Amino acid sequence: MSLLPDQSGLSAEPIHAIQSLVLAALYFQSVDMRVAAFHHIGQAMRICLVEGIHRHMPEHIVGADHSRRCNTVFWVVYILDREFGALMGVPHSLPDEDITVKLPSQLDGSIDAMNMALHVQLSGLTARIFTTVYGSGGASDGSLIPNTQSILRDLARVSQDLTDFFRTHFQGSVSRASRMAQRLMISYHHCVVLTTRPLVMCALQMHVENADAQTPETIPLTPPVRSLLQSCVDSAQTELRMMRALADEDLLDSFLPFQLEAAFSSAFVLYLLRVISPSLLQDDAWCNNIQHVLDKMIADGSLVAPLRKVELSQLEHVMAALTPEKCKPPPSVSGDSRSMPADLDCSLSDDILNNPFWDIFVTDGVTGLLPQELMELADRLDVDFLPDSH
Repeated sequence: MSLLPDQSGLSAEPIHAIQSLVLAALYFQSVDMRVAAFHHIGQAMRICLVEGIHRHMPEHIVGADHSRRCNTVFWVVYILDREFGALMGVPHSLPDEDITVKLPSQLDGSIDAMNMALHVQLSGLTARIFTTVYGSGGASDGSLIPNTQSILRDLARVSQDLTDFFRTHFQGSVSRASRMAQRLMISYHHCVVLTTRPLVMCALQMHVENADAQTPETIPLTPPVRSLLQSCVDSAQTELRMMRALADEDLLDSFLPFQLEAAFSSAFVLYLLRVISPSLLQDDAWCNNIQHVLDKMIADGSLVAPLRKVELSQLEHVMAALTPEKCKPPPSVSGDSRSMPADLDCSLSDDILNNPFWDIFVTDGVTGLLPQELMELADRLDVDFLPDSH
């Protein structure tokens, strides 16, 4: 923090002031000072509003360099504001409809501009997830299922955009694209986990209410709900596999908060579902992955990873008390965590195998729902699964 400009007076140059606040916010978030991070990124966003940076600045009026600089600065602030607001569980202050600044991909056809535009989409989707699926009411007023359906349709559109992006830029050069591709896919699967987590919590409530049941499948699941929970499991395991691969190559963002939050969220739902519906998980290789990722982050000096590791250990202990003896999960499976179960391999469709985006998934032993399948699942989702409100 001592290397940053003085935060009390801020710079007379608005762009410099915004950049200074963004760096401070990112540092505070990385050391788990979420309130300070949220305040700083909020101040940066307010300066953007005051200076009109959320509006498109034509190059012929302000100059090409200034227009592009303002464009980049605003979208960085936007991404962090949406991400940090979601972590705080608060609604965002600037509606998307009030933003007229063009996406980076509309100004530049480069791979970096497309990458930034996709991250803008994913961070905006994260914010919508928290303001709709996690909004007031939820299961108690019947809005959870419609909101989840809406987000699933948004996920399908983002999935298609990611498919087009990988088809256009990365076909035949996966190794070169690896880090950028994996960051985008981790963000996408994190959105899937966040969208489906409320249904996991509903399932947990039902499991607790039926704690005396002695069968491995303690709660009934309709086919659409089971498909959605399976999608949650697949995405959570995908995130952990990808981060394990990054850790093995010493490419983890150990100090920055994003991958740690994604890893924690994924492990959180997997610990729950291993007890709630163990048949959804093929094995416990993900346990080795999350332990490896957290240990790598701790070794790299992360200040927050030790706390997250303790929290997951406490969660595992709590969930053990809700697990019948005959349904205790098996010990973690050793060996290559990226191996694909044989029965899962047989289920892959020709569409997946012929799609460059999903080919990256198959290469890593990862599967997921295609965009059309997400749309169909949204249409079939019903409210019969939800427990009655009390």
